Amino acid sequence: MKSSNLIAIGAALAGFAIGWIAKPSGEAPAEKTAEMADAGKKPRAGMDSKSGDRSERPLVLKQRPSAKGSAERDPEISAAERNFQVSFSSAGERTNNARLNRLSEALGLSEEQKTAVNALLSGRREGFKDLKGKGKTPSEMVAEAGNSVAVFENALKDVLDDEQMQAYQDLKVRERQNDIEAKAATEFADLVRQVDLSIEQRDQAMEAMRKISEESFAKRPAGWELMSESMEMMGGLYNDAFENMSGFLDDPAVMGNPAEMQKRMNEAHRAASEQKVSRLTEILTPAQLQQFRATLDARSNFREISPVPPTPQR
Repeated sequence: MKSSNLIAIGAALAGFAIGWIAKPSGEAPAEKTAEMADAGKKPRAGMDSKSGDRSERPLVLKQRPSAKGSAERDPEISAAERNFQVSFSSAGERTNNARLNRLSEALGLSEEQKTAVNALLSGRREGFKDLKGKGKTPSEMVAEAGNSVAVFENALKDVLDDEQMQAYQDLKVRERQNDIEAKAATEFADLVRQVDLSIEQRDQAMEAMRKISEESFAKRPAGWELMSESMEMMGGLYNDAFENMSGFLDDPAVMGNPAEMQKRMNEAHRAASEQKVSRLTEILTPAQLQQFRATLDARSNFREISPVPPTPQR
């Protein structure tokens, strides 16, 4: 990445992972977050409380017809193009193409609409790439990314019909719900691998992790996903570390000091561990809670004795 701040981010993350961050080949578009229904014991919006089945509109819309006089795409040609993408495109390009194809499926895009949406997505990605080389702080970049999402979605209104725009909003809500559920499931899996829980405790613990996940996502500014997409392509470890940096992304004194960055990330990791312990206090027995806390403390201790990564060079 061209920005010295982003290189510093990479160096800090590498202190807790296997190697140095490699520059991703492309950024997949990220969607602006939507309002969520309250959690607790109430069923989550768009989901059945028992089965987890989605209750909103269909996942796929019927494809809109192409404009009069334009030819429909030959299925064999489309298949050949997909094969070419899989074989020769970079990982980033394949991610972008896959995203476009999912939008086309979910919104029932005509060929003309698909071309227009692809141009909008490409423009947003290229604009974000340019932004990384302009000396912006990470905090400014997150704000700019949020603005680019708003511009994209405003332009999208001129491409889609009303039903398709509603389908797009539904898609964004589903993606946010899925992200929240995935994060909660990861934290829950970590707990049950360590502690023997009853069926009732498992249900209660999963709900506790879900609430933590929802609170975490609620604090993310618009455009956060566009910033974190590069980390996501390399795995959850990098993305989680990036999230731990959210409290000081706008502090140049910290961002320019790898040792201070690592210290702040360690503090954020301990705070997240304490939050989980606090939420589980009324669910686990004293011995179960002690067992879980011991593992979390050991992980934090390991992070804190890890060597500070060297100051990166341009």
